[in-house]
Amino acid sequence: PITFSNAGSAGVTYSYSGDGNFLPVLSNTTITVARANTSLSGSFLPTQPRVGEPVTISANLAVVAPGAGTPGGNIVVTAGGGLSGSCTMTLPSTTCTISFNGAGTGVLNLAYVGDARFNPSSSTPIPISVVPINAPTSTTISAVTPS
Repeated sequence: PITFSNAGSAGVTYSYSGDGNFLPVLSNTTITVARANTSLSGSFLPTQPRVGEPVTISANLAVVAPGAGTPGGNIVVTAGGGLSGSCTMTLPSTTCTISFNGAGTGVLNLAYVGDARFNPSSSTPIPISVVPINAPTSTTISAVTPS
């Protein structure tokens, strides 16, 4: 078998020296190797972040068969739908952190930008709700009446 380490085209020459039944053959052809497809999903913790609390986003980037190898490059995370923020993972790292300045609901979108050997891919939008910080409470006891 021939193994290619990168996508692209290459000329290949093959030959058969022949025998008593078959004539010799010498031929050239071009083989084109496409980039492998990828699949991307993600998650985040904590599951109910508060305003200002760091949210760790984790990505799972998989190479789709028959592709093989280890992708390089970046995964970009952007918040949308009522939330704003972004962070970038530089592979092999698959985590990054965002803090949100306001409460609300939105989605996290993960996008692998691809590289010379692997095609880009995107995750399904991940719903996220950022809850407000609870206001501190205090209780003042002004008088105690014995019973």
